[in-house]
Amino acid sequence: MFDKELIFMDLKFSSLFLILALSLLGCSSGNVDLDNAGDQDLTVQIDELVFKVPAGSYKLITLDPGRHSLTIKDAQGVVLDEKKTFNLIEGGLINLSKSDYIVWTELYGDLELRKTKLNEEWFKIGDASPIYGEFERLRDADLERIYVEKRWDFGLSENFPETLTQFSPIEEKFVIRKKLFRESELLDAYSSQLKP
Repeated sequence: MFDKELIFMDLKFSSLFLILALSLLGCSSGNVDLDNAGDQDLTVQIDELVFKVPAGSYKLITLDPGRHSLTIKDAQGVVLDEKKTFNLIEGGLINLSKSDYIVWTELYGDLELRKTKLNEEWFKIGDASPIYGEFERLRDADLERIYVEKRWDFGLSENFPETLTQFSPIEEKFVIRKKLFRESELLDAYSSQLKP
């Protein structure tokens, strides 16, 4: 009887440990990119949650859908921006430094379909040579709101996958996916995509 109780307790503890481990793994995901592309450290308060976001960094956080309040402070505690509320539907971007962002659209599958499925054209960023593809710059109106609802598949912390296994090439000839980039990082990502 004693051995059965020990085995039961051991199984119960193992199950609890497994649930805890899976919960912690889930914590590494999130639905909101909290991005500080600027050059000063910031402290952000969203409702009762406080996040320190160093200059040039981002955090992937999890927020529930609904209304949230937001306050942004510099390293000295001076309030830089305060929003009484913003409405989160599924997730997106909190643009702490009001930087520029671009969404890059890519096609996976039959590359012959690029001509008809994508709106590719030459796209200029600053003084650099133009790049070719389908790109959408987030508009000033989006960036002024601080929070931008997600309209991309991959956020700042994710890379474009080399291949997609979520579709069957027999049934579907292509899949289109979008990724969010800081404007300052898009050229490097584009160049690395071109390398064999």
